Amino acid sequence: MADEVFERALHAMSDVQRRSVEAASALVERLVNNVDGHRATERDDEGTDPPSTNDDVLAGFARLWRDSIASLAGVVPGSAAHTNAPYLDISAEGAHPALRVTIDPETSVGITDVWLHNPSGDATDKLRVHCGALQAHDGSTLPAMSVTADPDAFDLPARSSRGVQLSVDGAGAQPGTYRGLVFVEGLPDQWLPLEVIVPDASA
Repeated sequence: MADEVFERALHAMSDVQRRSVEAASALVERLVNNVDGHRATERDDEGTDPPSTNDDVLAGFARLWRDSIASLAGVVPGSAAHTNAPYLDISAEGAHPALRVTIDPETSVGITDVWLHNPSGDATDKLRVHCGALQAHDGSTLPAMSVTADPDAFDLPARSSRGVQLSVDGAGAQPGTYRGLVFVEGLPDQWLPLEVIVPDASA
């Protein structure tokens, strides 16, 4: 895990450096073009004051800075663009991305991972991921016991992450989409929407 985090951080730092150089190069090129253009104006329109370049330069710099910041947001580990799998940041508030599982028709089981991130300096102990009954639009349900977590209980040290595997048993379930909520015992403000898709094996 430490090697993976280090590799991701190194990759992000390299990308940040590259994008910074590109933004600086673009800014320098714009400044040179502006200066050369206004020098030509001075030669062509002798006896008149050349127009001020300050507004154009400042506007160009602002656009480059904005674009650079926006592009760098996607390379920071933990950002929405960088994280593909659903996750829980235990220091954040509000809803998180939905967790989706598709049942394999051959095994009647669907498996996925959910990650818990603890960027704080405080450890959180005795956590347990669990889920209640899942319900379809017509009232059909998957019982709570159909969703199991591995590990069943765990601790989350300071500045660490932990993956938990969720297995959904869809044996005997009618085809459809079932929805519910995943909770973490020990973290009352953390939850994930869960969507389980049971395909029609006869289709």
